[in-house]
Amino acid sequence: MYASRTAPDVHAARRASAPDVRRPSWCVSTAHRTAKRPLDGRRVGTVRSTTVIRETGGRARPHDEGRGVAKVGKDPWIRSLRGTADVRARVVFFPHAGGAASFYAPFARRFPDGYDVAAVQYPGRQERWEEPFVTTVEGLADRLLPSLRRWAPEPVPLVLVGHSMGASVAFESTLRLGHDRLTAHCRLVVSGRAAPSVTREAQAFDSDQELLDHLARLGGTDPAILSSPDLMDLALPAVRNDYRAVTRYRPAPDAVVETPVLCLTGDRDPQVTPEEAAAWKSHTTAGFRLETLPGGHFFLSDHQDTVVRLVAACAEAGDR
Repeated sequence: MYASRTAPDVHAARRASAPDVRRPSWCVSTAHRTAKRPLDGRRVGTVRSTTVIRETGGRARPHDEGRGVAKVGKDPWIRSLRGTADVRARVVFFPHAGGAASFYAPFARRFPDGYDVAAVQYPGRQERWEEPFVTTVEGLADRLLPSLRRWAPEPVPLVLVGHSMGASVAFESTLRLGHDRLTAHCRLVVSGRAAPSVTREAQAFDSDQELLDHLARLGGTDPAILSSPDLMDLALPAVRNDYRAVTRYRPAPDAVVETPVLCLTGDRDPQVTPEEAAAWKSHTTAGFRLETLPGGHFFLSDHQDTVVRLVAACAEAGDR
C-alpha cells in the first residue's frame, strides 16, 4: 500500500488573574488542591475547586466550569472530540507521557467531514484526576481493549494514532485487536517513537529538576509552565508515572501487526533517529510508509494540517 519516503495550594483567584500561557497537555480539567500522591496512584486530601483551565489549541485560560471542555462520553477511556452522524472513518489519538486527550482537540477540528475523532484519556488527569494511574504500557492497552472492540468490527477504517508513549500504547492495542481477529479495517499511525525492535538505554532521572530539564529540552511545554511550582506540582505525578511505564516497557522485538503502518518523525527529534523510525517497517505484515517532517520531538504541533492530511490519507488508502 505504502512506499517509504523521505497542586498543592493552588488558589483559584491566582489562576484567574494569571496571564495566558501555552497549554500544558496534562492540565487538569478541574483544578484541585491536593497532598502529594503516593506511588500507587492513590490521592490523599483532595479539595475540589471551581476554576477550570480550558485547553484550547496551545493556550491555557481560566474559564467557568463546563465551558469549552471537549465532550466526554460514557466511556471514561475515550473522549469524543468530533462526532458525526454518517461515519466515514474513525480516528483515535493516544497521548504522550504526561499528556491528555485535549492535546488533540485542535487536530480534530481539521479533519474532513465524516470523520469521527476521539482521544484516549488515561487515568489520573483531567476529568479522571481522582483515579489511580495505570503503571505499565501493557496495562493501558489491556484496559483500553474493550473500548476499541466496539468499533473494530465496523466496516469503516479505524485509525489508531499514537505519539511518543502513545505510539507504544497504540501498537500494543493493535496487537491485542489482532489476537481477536479485529484488525481487518484498522490502521496504525506511530509518531515520535522508535520501533519496538530498537534497543536503547532507558533514561533515568535522579530528581524532579532533571525531569523538568528534560521536558524543557523536548520543547513540548512552555517555560512559563515549567517554572511554575504550582502547575508543575499538578503535572509531575502523571509525568513521573508515565515515564516509569515507558522505562519498564519491554516489547517483543519480533512483534508484528497485520495492519498498514504510517510512521511520522521529526527531522530533529532527539528521541528518535531516522533509522529507529524506519525500523517500524519490520513490525507490520501490511504496507508501510515513513514521513519525515521538520521539527523536534513535538513536531506534530507545528504541522497540524499536514498530520491530519497524512492520517486521513492513511484511513482512505485501503485495508492492506
